Amino acid sequence: MKKRIIMISLYASMSFTILLSGLCVAKQQLTVYGDANYPPYSYEENGQPKGVYVDILTEAFSRMEAYDVTIEMRPWKRGIHMIKAGKVLALFPPYFNEERTLWMNYSEPILQEELIIFAKAEKLEGKSIWPDDFYGSKVGLNRGFDPISMAGEKFSQAIEAGKIELEEADNNEMNLKKLEAGRLDYYINDKLIDITAYPSITRGMTTNHNFGYLGFTRKYENFPYISDFKNEFDQIIKEMKAKGEIDKILQQYLK
Repeated sequence: MKKRIIMISLYASMSFTILLSGLCVAKQQLTVYGDANYPPYSYEENGQPKGVYVDILTEAFSRMEAYDVTIEMRPWKRGIHMIKAGKVLALFPPYFNEERTLWMNYSEPILQEELIIFAKAEKLEGKSIWPDDFYGSKVGLNRGFDPISMAGEKFSQAIEAGKIELEEADNNEMNLKKLEAGRLDYYINDKLIDITAYPSITRGMTTNHNFGYLGFTRKYENFPYISDFKNEFDQIIKEMKAKGEIDKILQQYLK
């Protein structure tokens, strides 16, 4: 009888240890959101997240043992509203904007992008000074993109003064179609966007350089683990940059 009691006690102790072990390794489930319409950097294809940032973040998240991260895509403007309201933990890939620091905390810089003008070749003739030589024109941006981040403060001031007309569309394709049809004079976006389907459109001068980030909500009370997550993520991104891993991922999209 005594031996039986000892065996039962031992079994109970082992079961409790296994249970505790399982609890210790349980990962925090969370979701990070990305821009659904920004190829080749961040987009959705057949319901699946794709792009340079998706590949970088997927690799970074895989190294975070305490977290199980899902990536979902949203239209950029909706994502901005969600992060501002504290409904989501993080959004990628915003550029740094001083005004947004009131409600967004930026990660370690992930990847530098070059923003340029897209236009028909004849529209670029005689144009050498940005944005002065472009006054009186209609310029397209993706909806929710910040004019200062995309093309500088002087560009934003020109819009406010009515010297340049800004027109927004939901994604790259819509803006490129409008540009090809003559409904826009110019379109500003990253130099790597695909324009092969639009042979009349060419690449012009650079308007700005910006780093893309993972932007975190400042409503910390909604996500008690946010500081730990951000600190670990920042360290992993630093290591990936130092080892050239981020450049290798980018090169896959330049082939």
